[in-house]
Amino acid sequence: MSTLLPAVLSGVHYITCAGTLDSSMLESDALLVMDDELAGMALRVKRGIDVNETTMAMDVVRKVGFSSNYITEKHTMQNFRKEHYLPRFMVRQPYESWVGEGSKSAMDNAREKARDILARHQPRQLDPAIAGELETYRKQVGERPMEELYKYETPETQDFRSENL
Repeated sequence: MSTLLPAVLSGVHYITCAGTLDSSMLESDALLVMDDELAGMALRVKRGIDVNETTMAMDVVRKVGFSSNYITEKHTMQNFRKEHYLPRFMVRQPYESWVGEGSKSAMDNAREKARDILARHQPRQLDPAIAGELETYRKQVGERPMEELYKYETPETQDFRSENL
C-alpha cells in the first residue's frame, strides 16, 4: 500500500506487479487477490468524500438528533455501501466469531478465493493467429539473456534524457 496509494493518488491508471514477490521473480495467486483488494481501497481513498446536504444527511441529523440511532435510517441504508469500502478478505469480525470460524487470516481468505477462481475459470478461446503471435513473442523473450532483462536496473543506465539515448 505504501507504493500503491501514492501512485493512485497521483493519477496513475496502470499499475503492474500485483501478486508479485521476490522482486517480481515469483507470483502468488493469493497475493494477487489481496493486491486487488488493496487497489480497491486505494481507489476509494482517491475518490474522496463528497460533502453536501445529501451526503451529510443533514435532514436525518435534524430529524434523529445527536443521541439516537442512524443505522436504521433509510438514508444510511441507501448510502452506507457507497461511502465505505467493504473489504472481502481483511478480517473485520469480532474476535470470538473469528476464532469460532477457524481464525483465518486475510491471506487465508484470499487463498481460498484464488483457489475458487482458478477452479471455476473458463478461459476464452484466442484467435489462432493471435495465439501464434503470442507464442512467437514468448519465445523471443525466453531467449533473451538475463543481463538484457536487467539492463536498465543500474543507476547509470537510467538516465533517459533525450541527449543520452
